[in-house]
Amino acid sequence: MTNALIPTYLDVDFATMKARLQDLLAANATFKDYNYEGSNITILIELVAYLTAMTTYYGNKIAQNQYIDTAELYETVHMLARQRGYNPKGYISSAGTITVSLDSSAGVSAGDSVKVPAWKQVDCSVETDNDGNLLRFATTTETTESIPLTASFPYVFNVDVRQGTVVTYTYTGADIIDNKIYLPNYNFDYDGDLEDQSPSIELVVGDVEWTRLPDFYNTIDGLDILDTGYMFKYDKYQRYYIEFSSLRTVPEATDVITVSLLKSVGVGGNVGTGNIDTPEDEFVYNTRTLAYLDNEYITITNPTATSGEANPEVIDDIKESSMAITHSQYRNVTKNDYISHLESREDVIVANVWGEQEISPSGSFEEYNKVYISLIPYEFRTGTISTVTSSGYEVASAYDVDWKSELAIYLEPYKMISAWEEFIVPDLVYFSYVIGIKVKRTYDFGAVAADVLNKLIYYFRAANRSFNDTISFTDIIDYIMDTSYVSTVDNFTNISGVQTLVIREINVYTHEVVEPNVLNVYPQYTTASTAGYDNTLRHIKLGHNQFPILDYTICTFVEET
Repeated sequence: MTNALIPTYLDVDFATMKARLQDLLAANATFKDYNYEGSNITILIELVAYLTAMTTYYGNKIAQNQYIDTAELYETVHMLARQRGYNPKGYISSAGTITVSLDSSAGVSAGDSVKVPAWKQVDCSVETDNDGNLLRFATTTETTESIPLTASFPYVFNVDVRQGTVVTYTYTGADIIDNKIYLPNYNFDYDGDLEDQSPSIELVVGDVEWTRLPDFYNTIDGLDILDTGYMFKYDKYQRYYIEFSSLRTVPEATDVITVSLLKSVGVGGNVGTGNIDTPEDEFVYNTRTLAYLDNEYITITNPTATSGEANPEVIDDIKESSMAITHSQYRNVTKNDYISHLESREDVIVANVWGEQEISPSGSFEEYNKVYISLIPYEFRTGTISTVTSSGYEVASAYDVDWKSELAIYLEPYKMISAWEEFIVPDLVYFSYVIGIKVKRTYDFGAVAADVLNKLIYYFRAANRSFNDTISFTDIIDYIMDTSYVSTVDNFTNISGVQTLVIREINVYTHEVVEPNVLNVYPQYTTASTAGYDNTLRHIKLGHNQFPILDYTICTFVEET
């Protein structure tokens, strides 16, 4: 159903219906010359017009919310997305890695084995959430470290953590209603990637840990059925619940069910380097001495910032994600299927996939069934994509071997039989701008320029850009000037003070930007690094593995007269 088929409310609004009724009565000889002003019949006409307008309005809304493309109610979009096989996500916690440093006086020796149990809390001493509370992180899996006989002290090992406060609830099978257990009304960590090693929920029935599933039917093949599985969902009323399936095993009425989760702050849960530093008592356990180490001799820190936090998906997010699921049917048939599955991971912001048709439209047997993949991780670092500094800019150099292997394993169940996947390092293209601004009389130039810069930074935010992008200076101007485009944390209010905005120069310091070649085939633009820069106002089309980055530190703003 298209928008054209949905009745428009203004076709039969109050004023239109009132005029129609009066015209209808005027055609009757009795009311031909009737003066409606102040008469009793006017009240009846207006009442009928009002009821007609309301009926049309609600009829329009019902028709509009029958289909996910036109629906505008969260509950309806959520329900229709689930019919497509997509489960909308709730809050997602920031995640990262901490280093645990054990001093020689900690009561541990070379050859010992130590472990950090699951669901241990570690706090920040300075970072707070939006309510002013200190941010808390937690381990969600047990980490065991065998200290080599050749180790020296202080000895350091890594532990994965997620933002959140640990809570544990106990139920019995008798609490299950329609195969569901509804949880208390808190913001729990839904987990943006069910395939990673840092889960957000643990469910134990009796003394057996059950497995969280992304779908009850995805792993049923007639030969190997995982009976002890459950799903953790976020419903259309923004409540969390645990669901069991009658196709598998449902806990008995007398079974004790223990659920451990993280109360998350969602967006606002990221912390900078070195801010996770305060473990709870009894944090590191020595399996030889059967005792916890004294925290006085333990140092905790996070060597890199945490990342990956998100609030529940909004209507547009759900529509886009559910459309991708429908197209893919859990198989990577097209490039959009690949991109959808890769970007569903919390450690990937943006992905691009291309193949033989993009590289050689006329055909090339050397490129047959070859799939090229390029990614922008949430953080460039050892463990995802390492970088080097070239001419003052951070340049992606190589995929971490373990991460690339993890991604290949993640994609394996979705791939077509004959596809050959090759990971290509992203080529970061740095832009800067000289922007002229004329401000309105009652506004301060500095404040307006600051908001223009902030909005330009938001425009170039990785989540808002894509590989193979066309960087259009006209689009940037339109985006900045449109006050309806705001972020979740900044309304860019001083944009209203812009009277005139013009881009004077576009600088590309890291690449040579040229016109499309005469054949107009890949690659359209060269990627050779140059010492100079291009300042021609043009629309710049990037290559398949090229990704735009804003060097906001050298953006210049000039006050126009």
